[in-house]
Amino acid sequence: MCGIAGYFLPTGARAPAPSERPAVLERMAHLIAHRGPDGQGIWLSECAGFAHRRLAVIDPRPEADQPMIHNETGLCVTFNGEIYNHLTLRADLQAAGFTFRTRCDTEVLLAAYAVWGETMIERLEGMFAFAIYDPRDGTLFLARDRAGEKPLLFAEANDGAFLFGSELKALLAWPNFKPRPKLGAVNCFLAMQYVAGPGTIFDGVEHLPPAHHMRINRAGQRKISRYWSAPRAGEMTRRPIMEYVGPLRETHRAAVGRQLMSDVPLGIFLSGGLDSSSIVAAASENGVRHPKSYTIGFLDDSIDERTAAREVADFFNTDHTERLAAGPFRETIERIAWHTDQPFSDPAVVPTYMLSELASRHVKVALSGDGGDEILLGYPRYIGAHVTSRLEVLPARLRWLIAVTGNLLPVGESRVRFLRYVRRLLIEANKGEAQRYADWTMVFGEEDRRSLYVGEMASVAAGDCLKQIADHLKMGQSAIERAAQFDFSIYLPDDLLYKTDLMSMAHGLEVRCPFLDRELVELSMRIPVTRRMPALETKWLLRAAYDSDLPRRILTRGKQGLSVPLAEWMAGDMREIVEDCLSEESVRRRGLFDPAKVGEMLRHTLAGSHDYKYRVWALMWLELWFRNWVDGDGLARGESSTQPVVR
Repeated sequence: MCGIAGYFLPTGARAPAPSERPAVLERMAHLIAHRGPDGQGIWLSECAGFAHRRLAVIDPRPEADQPMIHNETGLCVTFNGEIYNHLTLRADLQAAGFTFRTRCDTEVLLAAYAVWGETMIERLEGMFAFAIYDPRDGTLFLARDRAGEKPLLFAEANDGAFLFGSELKALLAWPNFKPRPKLGAVNCFLAMQYVAGPGTIFDGVEHLPPAHHMRINRAGQRKISRYWSAPRAGEMTRRPIMEYVGPLRETHRAAVGRQLMSDVPLGIFLSGGLDSSSIVAAASENGVRHPKSYTIGFLDDSIDERTAAREVADFFNTDHTERLAAGPFRETIERIAWHTDQPFSDPAVVPTYMLSELASRHVKVALSGDGGDEILLGYPRYIGAHVTSRLEVLPARLRWLIAVTGNLLPVGESRVRFLRYVRRLLIEANKGEAQRYADWTMVFGEEDRRSLYVGEMASVAAGDCLKQIADHLKMGQSAIERAAQFDFSIYLPDDLLYKTDLMSMAHGLEVRCPFLDRELVELSMRIPVTRRMPALETKWLLRAAYDSDLPRRILTRGKQGLSVPLAEWMAGDMREIVEDCLSEESVRRRGLFDPAKVGEMLRHTLAGSHDYKYRVWALMWLELWFRNWVDGDGLARGESSTQPVVR
């Protein structure tokens, strides 16, 4: 796991003088130094330059440092990630006559490209983002893994240079690159708490989408191609449900086994939920004794998972460590805001940062349960998607009456989880599929955003993000499948994996996600929805697969998620930074939102109300992002810092 960045100069690009380019690469590397505390490498040619920060996991010797060059062809690679089947590929390449000088997967990746060209991407099993300069035809080749575990951003600078990097901040280090923020992306962020790809918050900066590769030639022509697609549900023959359990269990165990590969200490993020607990169980089956496990906890018993995590840790005799997520928070929030170089307000970002910091004290690699909900249908909203889609057959008048009935339910009583869920189902009965999904997931509704906007934001079409959701809700035969496909292709890479990558790499920690193993993804997604979620029971197959191998209470727990006591935090330990970001003076100076409306939401939240907590939280993070990456404070702070902190 590493940090990568670099440039490619098409013919006619007005780049910095050759003598200035090493300093530019040094600057790019410094801004992502936290991703690789074990070393730095710079490589330049006439038309390309790579910067690399290394986190040494496989073959930590200097011989495996990057950028790495293939002597026979002159190919050069900078690579972030892990290739889990690199030993198998190594054997194939040795049979073809290739000789290796290291034990690392980077050299295997480079040799695979030298022998098989870009088709080698289909042979790779792992998480990866990499760039290869090919002097044989003067092209740059970029690729990203299937699920989007590893980020890869690119842009064209004002001087015509093509830039790429693991993090957006590395691109901003280019001297002739001053992108403008997109207000439409701000609108999307306020709706969804993240910026959905492939675009970003800046004009002209994009993500290479998951499961895609790109080639750019000296004329500046780009070709982006998809090399893999998630399978459709139901492609497997509809069989008795128990016939799916064994194959799922074995594939899951093998996926975890592949991702235990490491030359450095490895641990597991353990929440006590089904996903992370099954990873501990599978690690035990793969021969790991006393694995290190890590848990974050809260003072609020209703969301604290430490008791469940301890039960799993005791059951498998793990070397368990936990931490309480508590204030003071200002320094933590400011550090997180610097690392998230796009607006991002998923509340789980704070405990993920703290959990990563805790694990990084002991290990360099950790396994996480990300992806399990998307492939094995773990979100309660999938039940809502199914139920409300069935109501579509009713006459419009009747659906309207059902929605009115939902609105008549007392709001106070709806604070009880079940009643709140029923109330929402009834209200959603008279809406279209995209609007229903948006209502289940959005922070700011369309009307709320429209009434908030002033100045330049007033011209933004608040409903654009709903169209984006509708455009993606076209795959799949059922409402559940369509929602899950959206989550896998948008929510997972642009929220969950983005958060996990940035927060773990902020501490030089590599996180791997066994549920996103290709074989496990393909097997799970081919199983009919009615078999993955029989009788609308979420994640039924995984529970059945580990029925005799996990404590009963873990198997029967409802989905918790990484929740945080948001209203209490903002009214307490976080009050100072919330008031600073959303003061009337600050809001007026930014000129995008109505100060009176922001002030009203802020007053309620600081008084301990839950009504506007997610909206205030999102507005706070947006202001912090503007201060860092538009006002310029973040770039200056990153360039002047003494990072990384070397263990």
